[in-house]
Amino acid sequence: MKNAISDERHAGCGLYSGDLIASQDQIGINKVDIEDVRNYLSLLKDHPLVKEMELALESRNEYEITKPFGEYILYGRLDKVIKTAEGWKILDFKFSRSESHSEAHDFQMKFYLYLAREIFSPLLGAELFYLKDGISRLVLLGDENIPNFQEYLDERIEEYQRAFKVNLE
Repeated sequence: MKNAISDERHAGCGLYSGDLIASQDQIGINKVDIEDVRNYLSLLKDHPLVKEMELALESRNEYEITKPFGEYILYGRLDKVIKTAEGWKILDFKFSRSESHSEAHDFQMKFYLYLAREIFSPLLGAELFYLKDGISRLVLLGDENIPNFQEYLDERIEEYQRAFKVNLE
């Protein structure tokens, strides 16, 4: 049985997150926002990436991964992972246009690839899907790039720790 958070005012207007339905008020959107999302999504029904998702051999939504990293535990929640005849692909959906692409998006995808590389094999890459214009962008993290990515992760963790200590003082 699914857990539902809703009332009569929001019947049929909830959003799913795992086994939980959240009402519009809880996530800060209204009926106009929902209609806006539906309009964009209706334009993508014939998109090649949507067709690839529909034809996937396997599919996992909101897939959570943890991975030890030195004294830390890395965590990520992948929007979607699909298995095609060629292998696995991570998909991340952005409700924006592709012009909003940033290095942070690339880092997020590489981070997911790093977390997932020992779980999904072969791992073909991660694809950002910008829903407002239907543009997708493939991000890769090859085995040869893993040592550099691990160094970069160490640097980011150290920067975060320094910033956190400064804020506590």
